[in-house]
Amino acid sequence: MIAIYSRAQAFAVATESVELAKYNLDNAYRDWKRRNGINHLILKGGASWNAMMLATKPQYRAVLNAKARKRRAEKKLLQAVEVV
Repeated sequence: MIAIYSRAQAFAVATESVELAKYNLDNAYRDWKRRNGINHLILKGGASWNAMMLATKPQYRAVLNAKARKRRAEKKLLQAVEVV
């Protein structure tokens, strides 16, 4: 039971980590747009979009990494539950 609790706790932390990473990415997008004087929706694939994606690449990578950690934590939790 302790293993399940521990893995459930790790899954909860990983889930919160994903939400925080998404929040940081959203703020990075807004900040980039503000710094570049853009107050409208940027169409995907345009020059502004590509520049914003390049500037926020670390934050985007953080979201991908957090999602991967969450998937691994979920898998470990499910494995611990199956054992019981």
